[in-house]
Amino acid sequence: MEVDMDSNDMNSLHMRGVILAVHQIQEALRYREDNRSTINRKPATVNASSISSLGSSRKDHRPLLYEIRDSNIHGKGIFATKDIRSGTRIIAEKPHMIQTGRGDIKMVMEAFKRLTMKERATFVSLQGLPWHTQKLMSNITTPTTSADARVVLEQIALLGSIWANNAVSQNHAQDFVIHLDMCRLNHSCIPNTIQYSEPGSGLFVVVAITPIAAGDELTRSYAMPLLAHEQRLKVLQWWQFQCNCRACDLSSPFGQMIEKRRRNIQQLAARTGLADSLGLTAYPALHFQEPEIPVNDALAQLVGLLWDIGVPDTTYQLAYRKAFALFASKGKWQHAYKCLNEYHHINLVIFGQDNPRTVRGQKAVDDFLEWLLNELPPPNELNRLPPPVTVADFE
Repeated sequence: MEVDMDSNDMNSLHMRGVILAVHQIQEALRYREDNRSTINRKPATVNASSISSLGSSRKDHRPLLYEIRDSNIHGKGIFATKDIRSGTRIIAEKPHMIQTGRGDIKMVMEAFKRLTMKERATFVSLQGLPWHTQKLMSNITTPTTSADARVVLEQIALLGSIWANNAVSQNHAQDFVIHLDMCRLNHSCIPNTIQYSEPGSGLFVVVAITPIAAGDELTRSYAMPLLAHEQRLKVLQWWQFQCNCRACDLSSPFGQMIEKRRRNIQQLAARTGLADSLGLTAYPALHFQEPEIPVNDALAQLVGLLWDIGVPDTTYQLAYRKAFALFASKGKWQHAYKCLNEYHHINLVIFGQDNPRTVRGQKAVDDFLEWLLNELPPPNELNRLPPPVTVADFE
């Protein structure tokens, strides 16, 4: 993140642009102070005519299900304003800032300039990373940088630090984006929401994956859902905080149960070759001995542990597909049906019943269940008659 300029020339073309951005930052800070009571609260409804390619995406007048206020976890957080059922789409937000790549401070400055004053005020109220601010200052200053220039550049470094802390990738592409509401979601190792970028619309969608009571804080996981405690500690070092959720209290029976289950899952994932699909290979590996059991037995145990979690996540779906094929090949139809149903349930909760993949999945589940209940052959003929659903129907 380097800024190309003469470090001592406050009148250079580059520095004039930087100073303009700093003035906008200072204006946003003053606006935030003058409107502190309302800057983080959403209006009850949003008129459809105000929708643009960036920012708000609501297309109706239903009351919002959440508000933004002080959090006991960290800074500001998002809280349910009423009871929310699992599978409810809580936030569907277009990005407010977009840039290709993650590290160009000039692009961050330009994106910041395009925000409205209220959006700028919200942006500068977000948390930055102190270590990242220091790193940026070392990149954009030299020992000869004038004192006046350093004061100006510290504001720009803060801007870049806020971006680095809050930007997320869009559909695993090169574009990084900031959604001013979504980025208020604090971390939990046992989150009550999941989020994804919706292809085509550009919306960043947040869905409840457990029932959420009015007044509860909405959380998401900053790491993959199956990491053990020591792995999560390393991942969270980027944000420089230590999680204090129930799963991180290893002195409690609940924390010990979560830790044991996640370690067992990682052992079985290694044995079955599913570690990558479960999102485990991008993180520091645990040191363990692979269980000396047949791969098929390990797969059956793995999906059993995933069932026990009881919370949907798309990273589990490949395991369910493989287990379905295994159980079907052995004529264990009820187990095969459960894998099919769990796969479909993930799509139903996260993407909704009208999503095309959910509609196809519902038909596959219905066809399989009808066959299972009405046309199942005698036990000695199980392997002669294939079910009406194959692995291809999972797509």
